[in-house]
Formats: sequence, structure tokens, C-alpha cells
Amino acid sequence: MSGIVDGIDRVHREVGTRQAGARWAGTVLLRRTYEAAVAEVGDAVTSPRRIARWFLPVRGESVAGGRCQPEGSAGGEILGCVPPERLRVSWLFGP
Repeated sequence: MSGIVDGIDRVHREVGTRQAGARWAGTVLLRRTYEAAVAEVGDAVTSPRRIARWFLPVRGESVAGGRCQPEGSAGGEILGCVPPERLRVSWLFGP
């Protein structure tokens, strides 16, 4: 159990709001550092085969403007992708 708690404690979290057109949206920023090569972590979060091993199967492409759809979950848009350094995605629940 302490392994799970340790993993949670290693994640930096920020919760806030931002304006999305005429509406306000809740935001969550999660940031974590991994003891692995940047290319290895980048591949683990952009390769459909590898994402399915630790998260869910995901359809879509890791290119800016593309859509991502995890199986049985909310989807989002790829807001920015600079392999292997940066992946920025939206995560949308509801309409």
C-alpha cells in the first residue's frame, strides 16, 4: 500500500479554472518526473501499444489538432505534441 501512496505523493497537482469560449471550465494539471530517458517516457505516453499496457487502449494520433479517445472513457484533443519532450492534451467530460 505504501507504494501506491508514494506514487501519489510524487505527482504535482494544480486545480483551477479557465475560460473556454463563453463558459468556464475546471482544469487539473498533473506533473510527474520519471527516472527514465525522455524518449522512453515519450514513447510510453504516445504509442498506442504501450499506453494500453498501463492505462487503456486509445484511438487517435499524437499530433497537434488530433483527437484521442481512450476506450470507455472521456476523450480529448491533442493540444501540442513535440516528441519526445512534450505532450499536451485536453481531457473532456460531457458535451
